[in-house]
Amino acid sequence: MKLGNYIGLEVKLEQHSPSVTVDEVNNRKERLVSQFVEYKDVDGELKNGHISTIDFVGRVDGVEFDGGSAKDFELEIGSGMFIPGFEEQMVGMTKGETRVVKVTFPEQYTPELAGKDAEFTVTLHSMKERVNTGINESTIAEFARKQGIEGLKTEDDLDKFLMNQIYYEKQRAVQDETLRKLDIAISECAEVEPTMDEVERDVEYFLANYESQAKSMGMELETFASLVGLGGVEGLKAQIRGEAIVRNKVTKILEAIAIEKGYEASEEELNARISQVAERYGKDPEELKKEVPMESVRLSVVTDKAYSLIYENAKIIFAE
Repeated sequence: MKLGNYIGLEVKLEQHSPSVTVDEVNNRKERLVSQFVEYKDVDGELKNGHISTIDFVGRVDGVEFDGGSAKDFELEIGSGMFIPGFEEQMVGMTKGETRVVKVTFPEQYTPELAGKDAEFTVTLHSMKERVNTGINESTIAEFARKQGIEGLKTEDDLDKFLMNQIYYEKQRAVQDETLRKLDIAISECAEVEPTMDEVERDVEYFLANYESQAKSMGMELETFASLVGLGGVEGLKAQIRGEAIVRNKVTKILEAIAIEKGYEASEEELNARISQVAERYGKDPEELKKEVPMESVRLSVVTDKAYSLIYENAKIIFAE
């Protein structure tokens, strides 16, 4: 392998150097406020947005049907939770009123009810409206409790927390882009051919992971790949293969650099790496030593040293 100049590699980022504006903090705070609401009883007529508490009995051809009745059921008017037309006909009801709501079940419904006309006798017991509580000591305390944060009491405290949170997110995004583009730069700094058998194993592994992820979301892999803008399964495979080739090349180049620099892995470093991996997977370090070839552990230590050398000397250029 012919190593090129791997010191001072340039990484041009599409992102700006991380900074946080007052507007970004305020926007994050507005979204936060929407999470803190109270429900207050209201009088008068039922409106869209009100949360109603109702009893209802449904009938088809004058006969009650299974699953068509409930007591003290909470229904937000305008949510679209019920059959089309149901909630709309409830608008204007008052507490204690009973009204007959007439609807037609959709064709795409359970076979025994699909397309049939039905009548629901609905009694309104109470109604509430959702009210944003805004930023106050109570909502800040509730937010702090949910986040597990201590010392968050005032709105100034909240502003500082949100500013740090946004800055951290931006830092992570920059770091992710930096590492991805640095890998590409490393893969291009030497004349090396990838081992395609290893690449294809990588592709199969990650493709299987994506397929499992798609199934957990109730969709086929083709649909998943299209939704994330990869042009279907073939586009997804092409992206995975491209990333696998880069990883394969980078591994070989880092190993070559480690040899060139004479990097070694001490017993202490090997044990530390074993303990690190064991903790990540919840295993006993001594048992892991029996399962993992120590040569692979040694390689991971020395190639990390090579990567650190490249990273520390890389030139990171932010977008203007």
